[in-house]
Amino acid sequence: MKPRTLLFWVHLATGVTTLLVIFIMSATGVLLTYQRQILEWYDSHDYRAAPPSPGTPHLRPDQIVAAVRAERPDAAISSITFHADPSVPAEVGIGRRTLFLNPYSGRVWGESTDGPRPFFRVISAWHTGLGSGRGGIGHTIAAASNLAVVFMVVTGFILWFPRNLSWNAVRSVLWFRRGLPGKARDFNWHHVLGFWCSLPLLIVVVGALPMSYPWASDLVFRAVGEPPEPRRGSVQAMAQNGGEARQLTGGGRGQRGPAGGRGGPGEGRGRGGGGPRGSAPRGGPAVDMDRVTELWARAEQQGPGWQTITARLPTAANAPLQFTIEQGTSQQPQKRSVLSLDMKTGEVVGLVTFGDRSLGARVRTYLRFAHTGEVLAFPSQTIAAIAAAAACVMSWTGLALAWRRFFRGRPASSTSTS
Repeated sequence: MKPRTLLFWVHLATGVTTLLVIFIMSATGVLLTYQRQILEWYDSHDYRAAPPSPGTPHLRPDQIVAAVRAERPDAAISSITFHADPSVPAEVGIGRRTLFLNPYSGRVWGESTDGPRPFFRVISAWHTGLGSGRGGIGHTIAAASNLAVVFMVVTGFILWFPRNLSWNAVRSVLWFRRGLPGKARDFNWHHVLGFWCSLPLLIVVVGALPMSYPWASDLVFRAVGEPPEPRRGSVQAMAQNGGEARQLTGGGRGQRGPAGGRGGPGEGRGRGGGGPRGSAPRGGPAVDMDRVTELWARAEQQGPGWQTITARLPTAANAPLQFTIEQGTSQQPQKRSVLSLDMKTGEVVGLVTFGDRSLGARVRTYLRFAHTGEVLAFPSQTIAAIAAAAACVMSWTGLALAWRRFFRGRPASSTSTS
């Protein structure tokens, strides 16, 4: 048996074996593409503000907190978030919920609700583990299928090249052709989509591997000449990371609890009035909001061109005030920094940027957000969605071609790869 023929049969057998799982993962991946934008739109699309006059700044953080206290005196405030977009509401985190306020008047418009979150939780469970929890048999099958996709993308690209590399042969698998009968149409679609979507699809599935397999995560570090990071949860890992990596991969706008609340971050500009002298997050000390307001300008200067700033109120008496500064979206960690300021002196206690992390950690994080396409925001999300949709079509056309081969005779196409 010739090497190309052997490669074809292995490619075919792998595809038929994993076809259903790949179709489920691809279809759910398409549904999850714009999850973040949908949830953000659902939460706040009814709450849009306009400055009373051009250039009017947002209320100060202490004024926002005063407005919340006026309506909910017992609320345990944990965070405050402002956005550079003047039409976006201010956000105040209360436990697992988020309150949305007019950033100019302080009026409380409403709070986050579950909305479509249960739907996305179900879709996400099917995407990552075929409906089972993480670590279950479904997760194991899904992870193995990711490996299978990597193999099929690579071998499929090799098999794409016709034996006869004439222009006519290449053209037949380079773009869609009209008026083809069923077998030829499936062959054409399968090969055209495979050619154009192979690279983005490969990036998407490779990005998932470090999240599925510890050895794949370790391989990222070894590939750049670094020792693998200790496993999360180990004493060594906690001592080494000091929480900094978690700050850069979590937190900030878009991080929600089970009830849909955002423990948001915030940004504001000073103007007018006074506010309450203190605010106490649940289980923590009273926080001097006047001092928070004074330190806010320092955070703004630290992140020129910021899009979102969040202040997380201290939960211990001597804890610093932490600002999460987003210069991109909440899913672009390369544009995020975490600034910690001493509440008494205002001095910088810590500043963590994406560039402060090791090369291996940065590459792994890039891969994680390349999997969802969010690393380059909306354009790359759309490319990832197209690649996932193409994988659905290729699963179907691959099955149709295999069915005809085994049960209805071999395809008559002269460019067949078998």
